Amino acid sequence: MNELGASILSSVASSVVLAGIILFIVKHWYMVRLKEGVKFEYDKKIEKIKAELSASNLKLVEYYKSELASYSSVLGAAHKAVGESSLVLQQKRLCGVEVLWKAMLTVRNNTPVVLMFVDTMPESDFEKIFRHDFSGFDTSIDARYVVAMCGVGSVVVEEVRPFVGDYLWHLYSCYLTLHLAAVSLYTTGKGRGVLSPWYRDAGCLQIMSAIVDEKEKVTFDSLEIGHLTWVRTVIENKFLKSADRILSGKELGDFTVQESLRATETIREWYQQTLMNKLSSPR
Repeated sequence: MNELGASILSSVASSVVLAGIILFIVKHWYMVRLKEGVKFEYDKKIEKIKAELSASNLKLVEYYKSELASYSSVLGAAHKAVGESSLVLQQKRLCGVEVLWKAMLTVRNNTPVVLMFVDTMPESDFEKIFRHDFSGFDTSIDARYVVAMCGVGSVVVEEVRPFVGDYLWHLYSCYLTLHLAAVSLYTTGKGRGVLSPWYRDAGCLQIMSAIVDEKEKVTFDSLEIGHLTWVRTVIENKFLKSADRILSGKELGDFTVQESLRATETIREWYQQTLMNKLSSPR
């Protein structure tokens, strides 16, 4: 009896152990299959997403390449236009400098000889100019000198003003005005019999202050003779120094760079705004 009970208990125990083993194996197999199934589905979805992203990225890359080509085309056209307009402007400026320099030479070459003669005299001798006989030397100045100094082509000089810049035009205007003022004061002084030096005139001094610095003013005030010659030299040197920037092309280079940068920035802002609008709108 005891042996039978032991045999039954042994069989039950064996069955329980076997059932546990089978259950463990089945559970393990099921979990493996479940994981593999989930992984398979996950991998399929991942590959699908990758394919979609790849296709989308390729479209986006092509889109950006197209937009970049368009941007480069617009930018290139803008820079070309700036370069061409700069060359035209440079030609006009070179011509303007030539015309203005010739106008200054016209003033100098047609200055009455008597003014240059007076320029060699100290102020203390001015009273002699109208009282002494200088061996037939003509001390008069008529209107023909003024016409000649202004030049027959004064209209042409006005036409180049927009291209030569304010400073060169300012120098030319001061150059001409001081010479005409010297002629006017001489003529007035001759009529009165007393010559007043042009470099003491308030109007002329005001013009001088606009073209000379403090150091140059000290030098001018220290002169005893040669005031007109000194002013001529100073203004002509300033003119040539400033004109050199135009003649050498440096001013054109600076202008072209500035205009190119301005054009680039304008196009960049326009392109950026256009691109943002395209990206934000549904395609």
